[in-house]
This record gives sequence, C-alpha cells and structure tokens, in this order.
Amino acid sequence: MLVFLQGAEMQPSRIRAVWPEAQFVARARLTPRPHGAAFPVTHPAYAAWGIVIEAPAEVEGETRAVTTDEDHSLQVVVPAPDDADPQAVLAAAKYWELPPPYVRRLAYTAAVPVEEYFY
Repeated sequence: MLVFLQGAEMQPSRIRAVWPEAQFVARARLTPRPHGAAFPVTHPAYAAWGIVIEAPAEVEGETRAVTTDEDHSLQVVVPAPDDADPQAVLAAAKYWELPPPYVRRLAYTAAVPVEEYFY
C-alpha cells in the first residue's frame, strides 16, 4: 500500500516505529483539493510536499493522487498530517530534502532564521 506522509509523520524514527518494513518510494506533492466553487491554485507554492512510502499494512486515510518529484502520478492513501510541532515538520522536510522553497516556507512557520535553510 502506498502512503503519502507529510508533517512530522515524515520523521524517519516515527516511520520505523509504526512500519519497520516500510520502503521509501518518492518525494511527492499533494495539490489542494477544490473547496466548494473555488478551485485550488495550480501554482506549486500551494502544494503540500511529503514522501510516499510503501507500507506493509492497511492505513486509515483518504485515497488521493500525488505527483512525484520526477512527475509520475501515484494513487496513495493520505492519513491526517501531524503539524502540531513546526520544528519537527521542518526537520523532517530537511531530512527528506524536500524542495527549498517549500522548506523555506516551513522555516517561516517554525520561526527559524531562513538563512539556515537556504540551500
């Protein structure tokens, strides 16, 4: 089963604790869904980035499509993200080398000097 993780759920220690046999598949972006009559902006700045793993067990969540950083489309299960700790989210994003503009936005949210994360 392919699972899209975002937020602090991307931390390697959390992944290993929940799914010791999980395998990394790709970095990917999840485009916002339409809300009512308003459609999501297709600009990459509005996409949520995360990782896709292959989990050996069923995962609760919504089935959605993501686009990998190599422009492949995948059907994944998206569990609710853990965004409660901005520092943990930023650390996970840096670990997985998510796109620099996205990491810089997370750095602003975490109130961390952006210069430290400008790569």
